[in-house]
Amino acid sequence: ELQKVIGEMPNNKAVFLDQMSNEWIKSLMEISPTTTTNLFNLFVGKIFKLITTILTRSQLYVTAGYYASRPFIMRSGTSQEYSMSGPLFNLYINDMIKDINNTRTEIKAYGESAPACLFYADDIITISKKWRSNNEILTVIKEYCKTMEIGNKHR
Repeated sequence: ELQKVIGEMPNNKAVFLDQMSNEWIKSLMEISPTTTTNLFNLFVGKIFKLITTILTRSQLYVTAGYYASRPFIMRSGTSQEYSMSGPLFNLYINDMIKDINNTRTEIKAYGESAPACLFYADDIITISKKWRSNNEILTVIKEYCKTMEIGNKHR
């Protein structure tokens, strides 16, 4: 059955099967463990290649069924609902957090040091005792966003 599926594809390229039933996988394992292992390796290889491409070359592929587009350069970010949003946001903000902490706008709350900012999804909340301290933090954020070419909407 696997040969039939692969044979029907354009250019006889390997197929990325994402909707295999558990029973089909079990029966395939009984018939041919090697083929099942190869399918698993194909899946893992495709995921690894996709993540590597996104993080190193910022290129993407659009897939629909058995078809895949040619790679294209990603020129904009990702929205919150996508799984890469959090990791990409963390990559961008780590240096900014260090810069904010270097502004020395430390405040105390209940005898403990409080953070100068909080991050939630793509929101940044600044915390300070004085407007001047808050403006220092906002300046760091604006400069960082300008350097990294990240849009910001401060309120």
